Amino acid sequence: MRECTPMSFYGGVIKALQLGLELGPLQHCYLLPFKNGRTGRYEVQFILGYRGMIELVRRSGQILSIEARPVYDGDNITISYGLEDKFEHIPYHQIDGADKGKLKGVSLKVKFVNGGYLTDYMPLCEIEEHRSRSLAKDSGPWKTDYEAMALKTIIRKNFRWLPVSTEIQRAIAANDEAINRITPDDNDIEVDFEQIPHEAESAPTAPKEPPQEQPAGEEAPLFTP
Repeated sequence: MRECTPMSFYGGVIKALQLGLELGPLQHCYLLPFKNGRTGRYEVQFILGYRGMIELVRRSGQILSIEARPVYDGDNITISYGLEDKFEHIPYHQIDGADKGKLKGVSLKVKFVNGGYLTDYMPLCEIEEHRSRSLAKDSGPWKTDYEAMALKTIIRKNFRWLPVSTEIQRAIAANDEAINRITPDDNDIEVDFEQIPHEAESAPTAPKEPPQEQPAGEEAPLFTP
């Protein structure tokens, strides 16, 4: 970190302060050193963590709980659409004799304070499609912490169905900018991402307000108002 340019460090701190996110124990966001492949100098990059994304979504006061989980080959996951949608995910450790296996996707479940819910599932092929569009697809967090990036990807995908604020949009834009700056020259930098909690993240009690209206002409996956 000492080798990084002072301006990049100050820039990262300012981004965290603007968003009201904690650096350190709460694991909202991180300031990590990366080598700039164009200049050859080390710079501090602002990285938005999983908990930081949860915190920004919670601030709307309309979220009761939100959880993103990895789905492995040994899991049983059922998704059906109809008059009564069904979404069920049984982890491998609750199935007798099942092995964990490899990661095959990620799931998301959001409960709103008004009783509505939002669920989604991203298979590995869809995660790979998102990764392929990143300039840092072969280095940085996508290389060192694939599962964490997959969980963040499904949350990012569903921001349009969540009560999104301007500050959330700024945070995501800053995070994408930081990650996309990572080049293959950064492979010698080890990123120590946070351990992703698989338990539900419960939000404080909030006034009952309806979720943000959906964009015209689009349907949210498995969403019941």
